[in-house]
Amino acid sequence: MKFYGALMILLLVLMSCSSQPSSGGSSGGSVSSSTSSVSSSTSSVFTPVVALNLDFENGQVPSSYYTAFGTVTPSVVDFAGRKCFKISGQTSSSYAQPASHSVEIQFDLAQPVDMSGEDFVISFDYYIPATYVANLYGFQFSFWKVPGYTPIYSAGYGATPNSWNTIYTNVDTISITYSGFSDNPGGWVGMNKIRFQFSPKTGTSPGMPVEFYLDNIVVSNIQK
Repeated sequence: MKFYGALMILLLVLMSCSSQPSSGGSSGGSVSSSTSSVSSSTSSVFTPVVALNLDFENGQVPSSYYTAFGTVTPSVVDFAGRKCFKISGQTSSSYAQPASHSVEIQFDLAQPVDMSGEDFVISFDYYIPATYVANLYGFQFSFWKVPGYTPIYSAGYGATPNSWNTIYTNVDTISITYSGFSDNPGGWVGMNKIRFQFSPKTGTSPGMPVEFYLDNIVVSNIQK
């Protein structure tokens, strides 16, 4: 009986040992935890989105170009040391403040984008000859959700005449000063158009001559 009892104890000890995790099992627990972290990290990996990149080097007017307001002729030209996009024409009645007329042009974004996270930036160069800067109230960009034609507009920028001016800014509730959405920035989802507007000063009238140039238009997201 003593031998049998001893044998049973030995078997129980052996069974108990085999049921405990080995050092490899403990390490496996860490791997599992690490795998979980990797999975979590993978889910938050930054995905870059380039919604627009226009440098006009191909010499072609983009197929998505549209004149929203004004009577203008669009073209790609060699001007002021670069190939760029030229707009030349006259203003027409519009909602632009303060003079209620403007030239406003539009391009499609490459895809509808979600700007509600305020993680998009826009950069572009613009050139306005001195003759036309004299009547400029503000040069603006805007993004639109179509259908529905709901916009968000930047403040109006000034311009150094006869020189390339560069804008680089976040698309957020600081740079955007007018919105057609009730939820800002939460409603900025599905934005698929971009516009540029020359807004004249008070005291000017529709039919006013306007000329400006655009280059290096980039809309992309950034990692926050």
